[in-house]
Amino acid sequence: MKDNQQENPAEVDMWNVIMSFKDSFRALFRNVRNKLNATVEDIELGSLSITVRCSSLQILEGLWKDYISGHLTQVVQETLVTHEVLQILGLDELKLKVFISEEEYEKGI
Repeated sequence: MKDNQQENPAEVDMWNVIMSFKDSFRALFRNVRNKLNATVEDIELGSLSITVRCSSLQILEGLWKDYISGHLTQVVQETLVTHEVLQILGLDELKLKVFISEEEYEKGI
């Protein structure tokens, strides 16, 4: 491949992409643990699905408040979408969307 050509995102080695997120995920999980006092329980690839456990109703309500206000999306965006990730994917911009099911939230309260 010529130096001035970027790879097609479909041709990017997904392991390189996943590994490029390693430090970003650590930072995100630290934020979830330290600022929200919640615990990451599970991660699924495809659409990225991260399951967290809140040890109290107060923590769950704080997580929900951050989600509703858009702050959680902002934190996830700023933490995971780094210059390195954009370079590897050959993108100028990548927008992430955070979704918390209201049904799951209500199960917790």
